[in-house]
Amino acid sequence: MQEVTRTTVPTRPRPSKVVMFCVILVCIAALLMAVLLVTLTLTRESLPKVTFDLEKYYAVFLTNGQVYFGHLIKVRSGYLALSSIYYLQMKQPLQQPKEGETKEEPKPELSLVKLGEELHGPEDSMVINRDQVLFFEPLKDDGQVVKAIEEHKAK
Repeated sequence: MQEVTRTTVPTRPRPSKVVMFCVILVCIAALLMAVLLVTLTLTRESLPKVTFDLEKYYAVFLTNGQVYFGHLIKVRSGYLALSSIYYLQMKQPLQQPKEGETKEEPKPELSLVKLGEELHGPEDSMVINRDQVLFFEPLKDDGQVVKAIEEHKAK
């Protein structure tokens, strides 16, 4: 009888579970980095490029209804900064009509107030969270607000 000899083919050793786990972890990290990079690139391109003139006055409208006027000195994605700030204040009449007295309601007056002239004496600069800003717009040099600011500065 003839003997059959078997030849054994060497087999590759199986990678350990730790090595497989590390390879999978590196692949997931690379995928996440790629997604993050694409997201940041698309977001940056979709945001409008903001340009502004440092010499002009701007009106900044906030979500709480307040409006500030001043020079924009910085506009960033998270905040904007103003200087030379003014805001509108409504003057109410001090005396209210007595009961039974019919008197025409006096119209409330609006006045322009310079930031820093208040009792607590803030400095004339402000950093506003961008989430609180509805919009901002440049003011015309011949507009009522800019004229009132120029008159105030001349005093």
